[in-house]
Amino acid sequence: MRINVLQLTDIHLFAAPTQSLKGINTEQSFVAVLEAIALVGRKPDLVVLTGDLTQLGEAAAYQRLVEHCKQFTCPIYALPGNHDDFTVQQQVFTNSAISSEKSFLKHNWHFIALNSVIPGYNEGALSQSELNFLQTALTRYAKLPTVIMLHHHVQKVNGDMDTMMLTNAEDFLRVIKPFKNVRLVLCGHVHQAFDQTIDSIRYLTSPSTCLQIKVGATEFVADEKAKPGYRWLELNEDGTIETKVVRIK
Repeated sequence: MRINVLQLTDIHLFAAPTQSLKGINTEQSFVAVLEAIALVGRKPDLVVLTGDLTQLGEAAAYQRLVEHCKQFTCPIYALPGNHDDFTVQQQVFTNSAISSEKSFLKHNWHFIALNSVIPGYNEGALSQSELNFLQTALTRYAKLPTVIMLHHHVQKVNGDMDTMMLTNAEDFLRVIKPFKNVRLVLCGHVHQAFDQTIDSIRYLTSPSTCLQIKVGATEFVADEKAKPGYRWLELNEDGTIETKVVRIK
């Protein structure tokens, strides 16, 4: 059975819906993305929110995210980014439709969500406890095709954002290397689309639902021509993946 997964990332909502990030009203942009998804009429089986859900980690911003996501009738899973306050995020999402579960199954696929945030820093790292959790989760479902999700990117995208990537990516890669069932590593953070396959593992990032970062820029430069977007993934029963980035007009 095929699983349709919708990735939304780097939403950067504020407590006040009128606030902007570098000239872009993040609330209006996110709503426009949601409206575009609804207009297409394609129903996801799963929605994943891969970090930087808010800009300042404010409870009001998370609460409005919960309200916005009520248009989805499928399970929704979220992990934190460097702009999030994970404690506040978990408190608000408790008893909501958005889950912070770290390991879950959907049909014959296994999903793992990792916390790569170092509080107070833009770059990320996986603690030893997160690496241990990853090892244990991979071992438990070693025969199932697996998606690993984290906010910070693992492979370089050749731009300014590489100064803020996962700093212990080598440790992560060392843990996953023996597991041939790992099919996909799905990240946010870079505000741009990236797609690379290394050693039979696909590494993907998605456009932000608001501000885009210029591909290849050696310093932080907003790409005013690139539109907000999202990523669709089709996970097939045989472990293969089909995916498409969609940008709103």
